Amino acid sequence: MTLEEYLKTNKISFKTMACELKVAPTIIWRWVKQKRIPRQNYMQKIFEWTHGEVKPADFYPEYST
Repeated sequence: MTLEEYLKTNKISFKTMACELKVAPTIIWRWVKQKRIPRQNYMQKIFEWTHGEVKPADFYPEYST
């Protein structure tokens, strides 16, 4: 599941996620719009924050299952 799908499905705003992960909302936007790939430490935080629904491989569509 992509980060965008997760946020839409759960009706979570960029701002809410940004506050919980302690990053700027523009960072979340860049991750969602695939302008940037999160660093490894943030991939782990995203994985945990989404209860395993968004995996690091989901940021690399060619490797996602």
